[in-house]
Amino acid sequence: MIQLLMELDACLTLPQAYGVRSSVLSVMGEVLSQTLCAEQLSDEAKEIRDSFLDHLEEHLWDVNALVRAKVLYTIVPPLPP
Repeated sequence: MIQLLMELDACLTLPQAYGVRSSVLSVMGEVLSQTLCAEQLSDEAKEIRDSFLDHLEEHLWDVNALVRAKVLYTIVPPLPP
């Protein structure tokens, strides 16, 4: 699964496909929170985690507001009512 996400990295640079960018970043956030948040990670897993975090950080400055909002929603989950 992580290898597939690394190949989807090219989709993050498509200027008109904000829906695709938003979806890929959302999946990266889920993988980060479910798999790559453990204390004992291999060096390869740490590199992948850092790469995913870099992508999320880069897209905080995306030209599309919906993508920026998705990144913020992924990094900081909404507060309960």
